[in-house]
Amino acid sequence: MALGSPRAALNLGNLFAEGLGVQQNIRTAIALYKEAADAGLVEARNLLFSKFDIVYSASAKEATEPSNSIPASKIISTRELSPVEIYQRNSKSVFLLQAETQGKEGVSGGSAVAISNHIILTNCHVTEGHNLFGIKLTDEWEIVNFAKGNKAADICAYKSNMVLSPINEVRNYETLQVGEKVYAIGSPEGFENTLSEGIISALRLDGKVRKIQFTAPATHGSSGGALFDAQGRLIGITTEFYGDRADLNFAVSIDEAP
Repeated sequence: MALGSPRAALNLGNLFAEGLGVQQNIRTAIALYKEAADAGLVEARNLLFSKFDIVYSASAKEATEPSNSIPASKIISTRELSPVEIYQRNSKSVFLLQAETQGKEGVSGGSAVAISNHIILTNCHVTEGHNLFGIKLTDEWEIVNFAKGNKAADICAYKSNMVLSPINEVRNYETLQVGEKVYAIGSPEGFENTLSEGIISALRLDGKVRKIQFTAPATHGSSGGALFDAQGRLIGITTEFYGDRADLNFAVSIDEAP
């Protein structure tokens, strides 16, 4: 698809990516961005990275998708979504979670996010020490059972017998950049499906665990909730916050999910 001009390939790629004046075709857009990137246009390489989670390899003159990324045909949006769209698209996949021990008083509260029709993720520290777990679906509680966990990363998976509405897209840690806009959905202090907005303030390694430092407000009960990028893709599980600083919070990368 040689167009002669890298800029022309990039501009045409933008049209196909957004469906502006042509029928939207993600694969054609990617091919055009690759052509422009091969010709040395850094902007095209960045668009592959930001729109499609595709890491361009200049030495190999080709772009490759991460092995665990969602295929381009399943990409929902390549544009930045509004906070309203972020919430409408993803809030049905995030739940209030409670954990307790049968026969004993005391409840631990947090959040959880569905990543498949029957699997939710939360922080292991929310459920640790308890043996009865449930998520709130509308006005009813649904029992969930432990499936597997990555305790080093503080992410545990639980299985529900109910058919859930899962998150459709995820995004790899290696493609994130400091300064990107992010949105958190969780149940801080038990207030279900609360939306907050911020930016990625740092990308950090805690030992070998990949963490995202972000400024969207979070507090007790936010643990186990979801962190999304500006396209509504799940990038992390909200894990911890520090002191009274509402803007000093951390999520574990979704790449750490068991």
